Parts: sequence; structure tokens; C-alpha cells
Amino acid sequence: MIDEKLVTKSLGEIAKLSIGAEAATTVSLDPIDKTATEITIQPGQRASAWLRVKRGPQKGAMTFEVENLPHGVIVADIGLSGVMIPDNQEERQIFLRCAPWVKPQIRPCHARALQGDTPTSAPIILRVSQRN
Repeated sequence: MIDEKLVTKSLGEIAKLSIGAEAATTVSLDPIDKTATEITIQPGQRASAWLRVKRGPQKGAMTFEVENLPHGVIVADIGLSGVMIPDNQEERQIFLRCAPWVKPQIRPCHARALQGDTPTSAPIILRVSQRN
């Protein structure tokens, strides 16, 4: 309502949605503990996770970024090539390092490949717990 008058505007037609083909390459970021549903880390400590890829037609080494980590949490021990899964391998254990000053929080994070169509993992919860 503008000046007590009904004002409308047509948005046009909404395109029909459909399900596309299954992704050729998929990425997952998983806790080390197969029964866990999140990754937990304490300030000043390290935590491990599995980075996995189902390659499909993607060949060669694949590099990744772990995104949306809290300020003060990094992927540690990555070397000059960054977070990488070499050719003919499908998984790698990664290590997250949390600075001692990071406050407790819960944050969804994900891994994204830097090759191909940049497949991205489903989000997983990263819990920065209270320091003991």
C-alpha cells in the first residue's frame, strides 16, 4: 500500500525446477570419529578430520580450501601445495589448529575443491569448546 492505494508488479513466470545429474566429483569433510556428527576443538589445541573425494572423471592432484573457519582456526601442516589430495588417492587426514584466544563458538564449515567445477562438501559443524 502506498498512499492507501494497492500497488502491484508482475514478477513474470517462475521457471520449472528439475533435478540435475549426479555430480561427477564429490567432496566430504568428516570427523575422525565415525560416530561423531561434528568436529570439536579446544583453544590452543589441534583436531583432526578426514577430507575425502570421489573423483569421477577428475584426474591429477586436487587442492582444497576449508572455508568459513572461525578467525584463529587454520588448517595446519599443509606445506607448499596447500591442502592437497594427490592423484590416485581419495582421502587425506587434515589437522585444524585453534589459537589459544579463540572464544567458544559453533560454526558450520566446508571444504571446496579448486579444480573442475569446484565441488563443495556439505557443511559440518566445528565446535570450539571451553578451554579446560
